[in-house]
Amino acid sequence: SGLFPKSASNLFLANSNSRYAEILLNPEAGLSSDENSPETLYTNLYEEFENQNYGEVIEKTEAYVKQFEGHPMVPKFEILKASAKGRLYGFDDYKAGVNYVALTYPNSEEGKQAQKIMKESFPLFSNKTFLADDTAKHFNILYPFDNDENDKIEDFQKKLEEAIQTVELFELSTSVDVYTEDITFVVVHGLNSVQGAAGFAEILEEKKLKIKRDFYSISSPNYEIIQRHKNLDQYLESQ
Repeated sequence: SGLFPKSASNLFLANSNSRYAEILLNPEAGLSSDENSPETLYTNLYEEFENQNYGEVIEKTEAYVKQFEGHPMVPKFEILKASAKGRLYGFDDYKAGVNYVALTYPNSEEGKQAQKIMKESFPLFSNKTFLADDTAKHFNILYPFDNDENDKIEDFQKKLEEAIQTVELFELSTSVDVYTEDITFVVVHGLNSVQGAAGFAEILEEKKLKIKRDFYSISSPNYEIIQRHKNLDQYLESQ
């Protein structure tokens, strides 16, 4: 059992009218369609997932599940869709998707993985309780952007990178993290207190970036919670 199944022989027998049966009857028919094989499409789509194109992943996995109904790759598309929904919409959507895979494909590798996630990870992932800042060691600065500000996001991150390279007290890094369909964060990682994060952001604003932009300072554990549950508003109300 690997990432991709090595054989779909059972499917050929079950679906005599499928594209796979056509390849059996005419092997040359498959040579030109490798790029459209479910394995290749999955690999390409996983790259889109890694690039945080979650909306596209959700849309395409739904189409591929219908297109390749009965193929061993379908559970892989389903678990990828669940992961993309979780990243974009939050834990409840992820939970629903994983439950579906566990119930619909219980004997597949992905179905067994889903059952394990339900048992071992859901109790941890479901927690929405924010941690006190004095229990955390790592803090972040979040700069929210609307998702239609792609050009501004790229430029802002570049300026941030240039600014933090002049700071020797911390080992800082940046990332661009999709939060929801509407919001993306440009994040500075590596601060060691919430006050330090806020103060550092103000210094960057005044002396380095000279860009007036809203920001939030948050511990890394609490950042994981708001990304998982999409509950930034509740976090801000708790401060």
